[in-house]
Amino acid sequence: MKKAWQCIWYQIKQDAKINKWQIPLQILSGLMDEAQKMVSMFLPATVLNLLLAPDKTSAALIVVTAANLVIVIFSFLMEYGGRTLCLHGIRFTNTMQLNMNRKTMRMNYAETERSDSMERYDAASDGIWNSCDITYYIFRVIFSRLVLIAVTFYVFARVHILVALVVLSTIVLEFWINTWNDKKQHANDRETATYKQRQSYLDSTLYDPKVLRDMVFNDAKSFLLKKRSGLMGQILKVVGRNQTLDFFEESLSALFALIRTPLIYLLAMKQYSNGKLLLSEFLLFISAAQQMTWALFQMANAAAYVRKAVRYCNDYLQYMDMPETDRTEGNRSVPKSTHTLEFRNVSFRYTNGADDVLRNVSFSIKSNETVAIVGDNGAGKSTLVKLLLRLYKVSSGDILLDGVSIYDYRYDDYMALFAPVFQDFKLYSFTLGENLCFGNEADKSGIYEVLKNVGLLEKISSLPRELDTPYTKRFEEDGIVFSGGEEQKLAIARAFVKSSATSMILDEPTASLDPLTEYEINKLILRAAAKDFLIFISHRLSTTRFADKIIVLENGAIVEEGRHDELISKTGGKYQAMYAMQSSYYQSAQQSDSE
Repeated sequence: MKKAWQCIWYQIKQDAKINKWQIPLQILSGLMDEAQKMVSMFLPATVLNLLLAPDKTSAALIVVTAANLVIVIFSFLMEYGGRTLCLHGIRFTNTMQLNMNRKTMRMNYAETERSDSMERYDAASDGIWNSCDITYYIFRVIFSRLVLIAVTFYVFARVHILVALVVLSTIVLEFWINTWNDKKQHANDRETATYKQRQSYLDSTLYDPKVLRDMVFNDAKSFLLKKRSGLMGQILKVVGRNQTLDFFEESLSALFALIRTPLIYLLAMKQYSNGKLLLSEFLLFISAAQQMTWALFQMANAAAYVRKAVRYCNDYLQYMDMPETDRTEGNRSVPKSTHTLEFRNVSFRYTNGADDVLRNVSFSIKSNETVAIVGDNGAGKSTLVKLLLRLYKVSSGDILLDGVSIYDYRYDDYMALFAPVFQDFKLYSFTLGENLCFGNEADKSGIYEVLKNVGLLEKISSLPRELDTPYTKRFEEDGIVFSGGEEQKLAIARAFVKSSATSMILDEPTASLDPLTEYEINKLILRAAAKDFLIFISHRLSTTRFADKIIVLENGAIVEEGRHDELISKTGGKYQAMYAMQSSYYQSAQQSDSE
């Protein structure tokens, strides 16, 4: 019950926030609807009484005309109000979805990496669409129907209260069955969340042009289609269970109606036969019984919807309550001068992890220094970057910027210092300019110089729409698709364009390229970089000899540190072994560089 009130109150606040007149309009629209029904309910009996009285024919005509005029006016107002409510419903669902997406952007990074995070996102998204009409059903349906039921009970109290009790008892029983059914269906819907999330992944994969060739030549498409068919089969099983539940509920509802309606008419006819009802009162009684039956039926459905919607709304609220990155932890401003960075005895262990991923890591980076952090896969390099960017918090030790813990700085100010490029960078189906600046005017001033430095200016300038050219052909035929190396350059250019950043971090963004192409791109980065410090993260050593400092990680600990010539001469060292293994790839690059 507490959760139900929390969900209902949340929906009321959201409605009022989007449009303060929304709930009053729902109430007014519902009352006009009930007023129409009450006019229709009382009109036949009233007109009959007037016709049976002497010299009341003209009065009956006036009453009929006035009643129909009221009905027409209310119909017009309800049509206008209905359109307004519909538009608000669209704004409401869009606002809820936008709030959920904002929440995703603010969430603690550790939460986004959980295996069930996408399932919870899908459940929250379902929660929006299955709970968006809570206030409509409460104020437009239930509240207004209560007014009509109060009037009909007054009519029955004058005639036969047993009718009201019969109708009420059957509706209460239907409501209980409906609630039980909704609870079962909600559990079934949660079961399908995993299937739908995997189906969504397969759908996006099957229509991804980047992986189409791989699927064709590896005969993977048939395999993926079979996978999707299996998931669809699982979903259909759950849908079948829900349909069985609906059939059971509808059958019972039809049975109750079969018993209820003849009983109501039987009681009315008996009262009329015994002379306890006038003909006009008989008409009013029958009309009131029908109106109350329909009103109670609608109330029961509305109440069942609200109860069902509360469960879905709770899925949404649970997602919205997931931990966010703490942006209030620090309150210090980041100095505008050049910076130094220090890892001091940093250790880190993932939640539920058995061992530390990083162990007692200590090093420092001076201003204008280029540092390469190298090591085999799984050595802890990417985890180190996540800690530096405050995506995770250290388990022990500290990270210092200019001698101050990074957690003492304002989060957004601190994050603005960095322009990272990750191995799994993302380019979007927007224009090239939007991919570089994301609409930030401050970043546009030096964009052509950056493109020149990374070797993309000539290509982009040759395009008819230049930076306004759409990337990918997903939405426009004249869109462009870059090669892998060009995509890497565009992602790196985006980091250089970020005007607020004073430090650049490259977490293996060129790992998918061949060593020579990687070497050339890294030379472009070194030539273009004008940052406080530049950090390369890699398990390949194509650029390390240009670094001012090389840090070698192994099993989460620093095993070596120094310049290239120092480490390469260290017999039996980890760096020497790695370089010797990879040196054949770089000999031609070294020779061309020396020339």
